[in-house]
Amino acid sequence: MDLEKKPRKWSAYESALGLLARREHSLLELKTKLKQKGYEKSEIQEAVEKAVLRGEVSEERFKRSRVRELIRRNFGFRYIVQDLSSKGVSLDAEAFEEIAEAMEDQRESPFEVYWRKIFQHEFVPDPKLENRFLRTAVRKGFEFSEAKKFLEMKRQNQ
Repeated sequence: MDLEKKPRKWSAYESALGLLARREHSLLELKTKLKQKGYEKSEIQEAVEKAVLRGEVSEERFKRSRVRELIRRNFGFRYIVQDLSSKGVSLDAEAFEEIAEAMEDQRESPFEVYWRKIFQHEFVPDPKLENRFLRTAVRKGFEFSEAKKFLEMKRQNQ
């Protein structure tokens, strides 16, 4: 029994536009998703090139959008850098600087957010809660030493 390919409803380019209509994508993400949809490598390359030429996809725009989203969700510098790298976004010294600046512009420290969630606004010296706070901060991409300093500061202020 010979299985024939079904005619596609959309071209690779149209599928790419559909993906981009939902959110920004990196070039790697876009290529991967089109490949998962069963498009040929040449179709994918042509569609991505066309989208880039028309300004419909931009690594820079994706990077800014993704950094804002991760900062809004209280992730740290290391997590953000790793996430962008996993999505195929190359980072130079200027990009690191931009991420650091964006993190400084945050209205509230992510540590304060974790603090409220874990300690419910009142500090109670509890090693289990303190360890939970530290694990959360490290898991979210912050340096252990930064989280430890914050915890020490809170202890002293209580």
